Amino acid sequence: MPSSGTLPALLPAVQATNELIAATATPPGIGGVSVIRISGSDMAAFAKKILSISTLPPPRVATRTAFVNSNHQPLDDGICLYFQAPHSFTGQDVLELHGHGGSAVVRSVLTRCLELGARLAEPGEFTLRAHLNGKLDLAQAEALADLINANSAAAARAAVHSLSGDFSKRAQGLSEKLAKLRADMEALMDFADEEISTNEAPTHRLAELLEDASNFLEQCEQGTRLSTGMTAAIIGHPNAGKSSLLNQLCRENAAIVTSIPGTTRDPVFRDIEANGLTLRIVDTAGLRDSTNVIEREGITRAHAEAEKADLVLLIDDGKGVPEITVSGTLLRVRNKIDLDEMLPGVRDGVVYLSAKTGTGIEALRTEIARIGSITEVSAPFSARIRHVDALRQSVAHLRQSHANAAQMEVAAAWLASAQRTLESLTGAFDDEDLLGEIFSRFCVGK
Repeated sequence: MPSSGTLPALLPAVQATNELIAATATPPGIGGVSVIRISGSDMAAFAKKILSISTLPPPRVATRTAFVNSNHQPLDDGICLYFQAPHSFTGQDVLELHGHGGSAVVRSVLTRCLELGARLAEPGEFTLRAHLNGKLDLAQAEALADLINANSAAAARAAVHSLSGDFSKRAQGLSEKLAKLRADMEALMDFADEEISTNEAPTHRLAELLEDASNFLEQCEQGTRLSTGMTAAIIGHPNAGKSSLLNQLCRENAAIVTSIPGTTRDPVFRDIEANGLTLRIVDTAGLRDSTNVIEREGITRAHAEAEKADLVLLIDDGKGVPEITVSGTLLRVRNKIDLDEMLPGVRDGVVYLSAKTGTGIEALRTEIARIGSITEVSAPFSARIRHVDALRQSVAHLRQSHANAAQMEVAAAWLASAQRTLESLTGAFDDEDLLGEIFSRFCVGK
């Protein structure tokens, strides 16, 4: 199955084809069951040579058979499933061979498939064929990869939403509104002497489009955080409890904890889940003046991590915090409340906790998830960085169109640019759709 970023790279170079391709659809290694998938044309002739039943089974009926070599000797005993075009994942004839999961067995059956003329599939090629044959749009194909690679429950839910079409429907709805507005504006410019009725004023509709696109962009930004996660750097003075906090968050002794200041030198990284949000957290060296060359290097790296992190957890143990430069969000954490008999929780934007006892850790997880705009019960659709980039461009073009609404030709040109970037999300609209919209709504051809 495709990994993140595979499909966009393959799209320009690969054309729809019925050439037989084959590959294992289950992870390598020893297991109870393995699946080999074949897609393409001439499936009946292929099945006759590899199945002991010598024919294709009825579509979507699990059929027990042996997988045989050129001498009709069994290589494995399993189940085959036939999906007849166009009612298959790829839109082509698809045959799945479900056999035992031993690596030698899988290798022998796959080799037999290649002997019979199938080509070893490229990474993501089955999903690419599904896209080229209209079974999935590009956003859904990417969502499938996101679902496979999801490392949290919230990320998986969001990917399922996109795979089911939620993201595409949102993009298509926005694109349809934009196309209708373009059609009205083109008609007003080209047929100014005709009595052409449009809906509301272009300026008002432009403002609505801009708001709609901006909301969509915000949802996509949340979706990318689910897919890629956030980075959080733990920053503070020596012995403020940074390593203890890391250990509490990742529920393991990931970092050494001692009473000796300056124990942590190199950054320590761990991936955790905070209420559905994937978080790469890094423990850093305590910030102070030091003459030790190794510790000074650790401090330099700590500052670097603080500057590039999406979130900085600034630890205060009651003795103050160091001065740092951040580009992301800063969250102040008051540690060692067990020593000062303070209550845990979030007050005035500060999280109160004890990294030693674990009191208040869940409050910190919840606050991190809030900052990431993700909760357990509300997950947006999944999105990619390319989606965010395209929407940012579309929003910028819509702003230009709205600012130049009085000059309809200029506004229309910016709208065209906005739609070109928007349609790259799923490829749902092009200029032919715009022409169809114009001709269907106005009697231009009279």
